[in-house]
Amino acid sequence: MLYYYIVMEKSFYINSITPVKVEKAPFTMDVDTRSFLIGSCFSENIYKIFYNYHLNSFNSPFGSIYNPISIAQSLKRLIHAELITKEECIISDGLYQHFDFHSKVGDTSINNYIEKINSSIKESSIKLLNSDLLIITLGTAFTYQRDGRSVNNCHKQPKSEFNRRVLEIEEIVKALETPLIELKKRNNRLNIVLTLSPVRHLRDDPKENSLSKAVLRVAIDKIVKDLDIYYFPSYEILLDELRDYRWYDESLNHPSSRAIEYITQKFFFATSSNGLNQYLEKIQKLNSMLSHRIINPGSETSQKFIKTRDRLLLELQREYYYLENLKGIRSSQYL
Repeated sequence: MLYYYIVMEKSFYINSITPVKVEKAPFTMDVDTRSFLIGSCFSENIYKIFYNYHLNSFNSPFGSIYNPISIAQSLKRLIHAELITKEECIISDGLYQHFDFHSKVGDTSINNYIEKINSSIKESSIKLLNSDLLIITLGTAFTYQRDGRSVNNCHKQPKSEFNRRVLEIEEIVKALETPLIELKKRNNRLNIVLTLSPVRHLRDDPKENSLSKAVLRVAIDKIVKDLDIYYFPSYEILLDELRDYRWYDESLNHPSSRAIEYITQKFFFATSSNGLNQYLEKIQKLNSMLSHRIINPGSETSQKFIKTRDRLLLELQREYYYLENLKGIRSSQYL
């Protein structure tokens, strides 16, 4: 399997980069591991890579959740399959919305909206309670509260309706530990990973971002020690090991796709079984072949390539028959 940080020249790596030591995880991630991801947009970025590798992964239905209180509330809702009601919804720009969910699922019909959201809650609850791995990414210690309750999305409502404040370390710890302890009781095979998003929240003030990340890092350290769970240093890898604007996208705040891939590969390096590593090598080869543009399908060269590609696809689908995402690939769509 190709790891960007391994293929660099050793002398350059040692002299020009501050390597971040990543501890081996106390668990092993296998090909059939069922993963559930929740948290900030960085969590969604990791999920997309998992999905691209056709692993059994599932992203939370809430959209990006940045503050830990909203993450805790969302986990509680999923653990107990708490459905939303009409009374909880608001209208924003002509669409029904809920403060716990992203705006993309908004609908002009309250009944359609309730049905979509509650269906996603039921499905996600089953996925979470039957997962082998839960990855949580914390984004900011600042929260917006309405009527004393943290919201995940303000849905462009007037700022006067919300109280913005920085969370205390103790309340973050208490809020997150409660659902995590319950999850472990319900599913004792569940492994939990906490990570701090490397995405900087600079919309307000860089000083506030520094404060926010510091508060979250201390809270994470307390939770990791209390519950004996694994911390993966996404934040440190980007800010120290990849300390260069070439690893950021155009916003200069978000990591580039290559940086996200790099960090995810480090995660695999810390968690993967030999079987998963072998699978990833095969699937990377298949993905490369599937993305190859065939200009003249009728040529002898193209036909040979297609047969080789389709043979590899069928072999992988037979060997890894339990991967639903892999099962659904049809090579003809790539011709």
